[in-house]
Amino acid sequence: MCINPDTALFFGRDAAILRTADGGATIHKIITGFDIPNHMTSSDFPTPEIGYAVSYNGKVFKTTDAGLSWIVACDTIQLASDINCIKFADSLTGYMAGGDNQVFRTTDGGYSWHLQTTIYPAIFHDLYLMNADTLFAAVMDNNMAIGIGGSIWKSYDTGKSWVECYHDLSHRSINAIDFTNMDTGYAVGGDGLILRAVYQGMAWDPVPNPAGLNKALMDIKLTDSHTIIVVGSQGTVMKSADDGQSWTLDSISSSGFLSVDMLNNTGYATGVEGKVFQTLDNGNTWTALSKGSTDVLNSVCFVNDSTGYAAGGIYSPGKGTILKTTDGGENWTDLDCGISDYLFSVYFTGIYTGFVAGTRGLIAKTTDGGESWTTLYSNGSQEFHSVCFPDNNIGYAAGLGLLKTTNGGNDWFDISPGPDLYLRSLHFSIRIQDMQPGLITTPLPL
Repeated sequence: MCINPDTALFFGRDAAILRTADGGATIHKIITGFDIPNHMTSSDFPTPEIGYAVSYNGKVFKTTDAGLSWIVACDTIQLASDINCIKFADSLTGYMAGGDNQVFRTTDGGYSWHLQTTIYPAIFHDLYLMNADTLFAAVMDNNMAIGIGGSIWKSYDTGKSWVECYHDLSHRSINAIDFTNMDTGYAVGGDGLILRAVYQGMAWDPVPNPAGLNKALMDIKLTDSHTIIVVGSQGTVMKSADDGQSWTLDSISSSGFLSVDMLNNTGYATGVEGKVFQTLDNGNTWTALSKGSTDVLNSVCFVNDSTGYAAGGIYSPGKGTILKTTDGGENWTDLDCGISDYLFSVYFTGIYTGFVAGTRGLIAKTTDGGESWTTLYSNGSQEFHSVCFPDNNIGYAAGLGLLKTTNGGNDWFDISPGPDLYLRSLHFSIRIQDMQPGLITTPLPL
């Protein structure tokens, strides 16, 4: 465990802790006084001074002086199997995991721990970027032993490590997340699930939904700190103007909605059968628009009140469809993009520059308003359900893995939070073109 370039600690059998403070030139054994006939399996330092280590039988050790001295923080955890990993998000909040799919969480600096459940491989439904470093992920856990269940994870380090903030005990999926600020956020999922973030998303509370609602809620948009718009299966559109205390519920189409996008009071919902609906009054009423295609439209993105794009296509045998409107959605033109891959996501950083992502690992870019497209990345073993750029150079693509670019899409590298993960959507709290809260989603039922 490296604390800095010079200081490192080494953990082993019989509670052995070795330490160097000179880059390994000399190594000293730390005398702990612990009588533990078991070996240390993992350690983590959330700060240069505060660190934790765990033995395979679940004893947790803590230091507050960069490893010079240690105490037993907790030795009362009931285990079904060995512990082999411990990670901390900060000096107080941490997780440790082991066999039998046991994950434990502490919020008091390691002194008490509570059992969580996390199963991999998992399907990540949604990823929300709070700022350049902090992300939220909506996860569907897929395990034959317990079935399908949803959870919400948070990362403080651009996706390099994650901590679990919520796990749905009824095994409902989490499909989408949105925030207006660090303190106001909501998530939606299967069987009418609606959640509200507390403690900046480190915990989530259920929100009452309209009586009897059990439909899959696929996407959510917060237009301000009090107003929530949700779309879902069977043409479901919901709105709350009082922080989720009461809702209006309508079914405006026989087909399901997969995505919603809002710019001030104007919004658009897209879904299967190429349906596009528009609202001009912040979600109170919706009108079907002529869209020039019957292909599935998975994603919609408006760069201003007039210009917008929608993307989708035909999954098999494979066809990409990109539509464009320049009159606020009244009329849509098929851009005849020439892309043979089914598209899940579209995101524009300005009127002329945009990106699409889809099957066979396709990421493509236009700089002329969609008239022509250049392939930036293609990998037949991958599939991307969302692409998003917080600025002109930094972008992310999510699907079978998570990719990042720092040069406008010319090069991409993998930052996936774990193996066998399937991410569904990316969100950014600020859009480049107008610096207003924005939401681009591409959830697709699995």
